[in-house]
Amino acid sequence: EGRRYAFATDLSDSEFESIVRKWRTAVLAGNRKEAAKYTHFPLQVNANHRHRTIRTPAQLNEQWDRIFTPAYLSRIKKDLPHDMLGEESDLLVSLGSGDVWFGDKGIEVLNLPD
Repeated sequence: EGRRYAFATDLSDSEFESIVRKWRTAVLAGNRKEAAKYTHFPLQVNANHRHRTIRTPAQLNEQWDRIFTPAYLSRIKKDLPHDMLGEESDLLVSLGSGDVWFGDKGIEVLNLPD
């Protein structure tokens, strides 16, 4: 009761936000292995009105530089993992204005800038 993310996870708000912070810190530091720990595969990546699926940490590593461009990293850097918005129908919580979507098992969707 009174939990912002109860529709998406059984974790407390602070525990859930901690996972988001850890993922964000790893991505901004370029720590691919650590970021993959907080990623739920298959991962959906949306860009230019198309989407692709990344099925494994190895695939994420291979595509890292195409996904985490300077423009995208700049957006993620501005996105703060607190009081995030959610989509109850999708059971997902958004970092920023939909840049990254998290579920109870980690990051599930990346929306890259056009």
